[in-house]
Amino acid sequence: MSLYVIEERTSCVLCVSEASYGFVGKNGPTFVLLTNDGAPNKRLVSLDTREPESGIATPVPETNAVLQNVERVTNSSCLQSMTSKRK
Repeated sequence: MSLYVIEERTSCVLCVSEASYGFVGKNGPTFVLLTNDGAPNKRLVSLDTREPESGIATPVPETNAVLQNVERVTNSSCLQSMTSKRK
């Protein structure tokens, strides 16, 4: 997988092959993303744009339930909406 991050003021561009990434929010230089990369039921990941070479962290790993939606509640909290396991 190739992951490139380009930060320009408040925009972020992700170039990723074979996965989808959805922007959830930003906490300072850290972007929070919903992805299916390595997780068919989706997971929440974060990326520090100051050190993109250090890779992504997984604050909410994949589970047996499908993570369908994540909404920003505060600067440090997310609300997760899950359904039963994908068939």
